[in-house]
Amino acid sequence: MKKITTHPLPIFTTVFLSTIDGRNGTSFSLNAGMSEEHAKQLKAFSLDETDGAIQNNTSDKKRFGEGSYEEWYVKDRTPFSVVNTETNELAALVWFGPKPIGVKSTKHLTEAEQREVLNTNTDNGHTIAYRAYNPYRGVGIMKKAVLAATEAYIQVFPEAKLWAIVDESNEASVGLSKALGYVINSDSEGGFVVMVRG
Repeated sequence: MKKITTHPLPIFTTVFLSTIDGRNGTSFSLNAGMSEEHAKQLKAFSLDETDGAIQNNTSDKKRFGEGSYEEWYVKDRTPFSVVNTETNELAALVWFGPKPIGVKSTKHLTEAEQREVLNTNTDNGHTIAYRAYNPYRGVGIMKKAVLAATEAYIQVFPEAKLWAIVDESNEASVGLSKALGYVINSDSEGGFVVMVRG
């Protein structure tokens, strides 16, 4: 797998890292960064009201749909795009960024709380988020993509304490987090659990 040699990457720049094969024989590329075309696809996915998984389990409508990829990117976020090599469709997104352990997603914070988070010492906390888009859920790419993206990210940030905040009712996400080596770090608060990479 290639390494990320420049960080942060200029916006809309991608670096191919590796190939991921899905269970159905489809091939995907894992890239550090995201192209402008894939950022447009991301916006459309984030606004898709028919996708209950995205609307109910992420803050992407607010983050990428109503907001913009550009505004999000300058918050020191490191995205990894998973792209169908045949169709050039965005299949999944994995991203990381400095954030104090346990701080909720944008969707659950007021604007004042969001500003406060930006000025808080992260104590090497780095959040991780990941999602697959239809029709690429259940084709066997997420675990591989997240593990490879994590390896690339840790090479750049070896001291990072990786963590995720997961809706405890989203059994698939909790299960995937456990399979990726994350353990529940705190009791449920408002239906969410904080999971830290062991």
